[in-house]
This record gives sequence, structure tokens and C-alpha cells, in this order.
Amino acid sequence: MPYGYAVAADGRTLVVQEQEQAMLEAIRSARQRGFSQRQVVAELARQGFTTRQGTPLILRQVQRLMEQAHIA
Repeated sequence: MPYGYAVAADGRTLVVQEQEQAMLEAIRSARQRGFSQRQVVAELARQGFTTRQGTPLILRQVQRLMEQAHIA
């Protein structure tokens, strides 16, 4: 299942996860502004983004998200 979506109660429909979509947009925006991957991680932390479990993001997690969402 793509990051930024969850399965609805019917077990078949995907629903948008607003907070996750906002993080993907923050990653896209930072990369468009020329941020390195490490700078992206720092910017996400500055904006208060965390993992689904509420822990701070690490570089490898952000790299995986970027790969899955096709963010250069």
C-alpha cells in the first residue's frame, strides 16, 4: 500500500491519510528548493513530522519514502 493512504473499513478502498500526504508534500517542496536528503530530514523534524509510531524520522526512512513516491 502506498505511503499516504490507508485501507478503509470495507477492506478494499484506499483513503487518503492527510498527515502522511502533508509529509510527502514537505519532502517534495524541500527537494525542489535544493535541500539534500539530510537537510530534508532536519526540515521534517523542524516542521514536527514523525513516524507513524511518533518517533523521529531517520535518513533511511526518508530515503525509502522518496524512492516509493518517486521523489528525486
